[in-house]
Amino acid sequence: MRIYTIRLCALIITASFLSSCSFFETLVGTEYGIYMRNDTDKRIIVWGTYNQTLGTRLPEERPAGELIVPSADLDISPFDFIMAQGRDWTKSLSDTDTIRVFVFDSEKYEETDWSAIRDQYLVLQRYDFTKAELDVLGWHISYPPSSEMKDIKMWPPYEE
Repeated sequence: MRIYTIRLCALIITASFLSSCSFFETLVGTEYGIYMRNDTDKRIIVWGTYNQTLGTRLPEERPAGELIVPSADLDISPFDFIMAQGRDWTKSLSDTDTIRVFVFDSEKYEETDWSAIRDQYLVLQRYDFTKAELDVLGWHISYPPSSEMKDIKMWPPYEE
């Protein structure tokens, strides 16, 4: 009986400690990230930015994109995390900010010189989201774009 009391006390102390840590808040605060669903049978690379000075151009240096496997290959959830886990975007973004999400073919991204990707704009899809649009989508997006995303500014444009 005494051993169970000690274990229960240790569990309560640990839970109290974790609930006050920013580490725990980061783990629990995943609703503030952007999640991507890959509805193709190929791996893609996704990179997002809210750098307004870039516009729709790609940066000079190859960004560290996020590899997203086909959703059918995921065991737990069809969505894979891509951007800003633990950051409260609802407080960080103004209503006029745009978040751009670029989708690349993973093989081309990894094997092609970045200057060629930039010059030829070898982007499978580019989404230009406002905070309000992401709120409507629950911060869950997909490639190819779902019908719920048809009114989002994107290149190439949405096709049914």
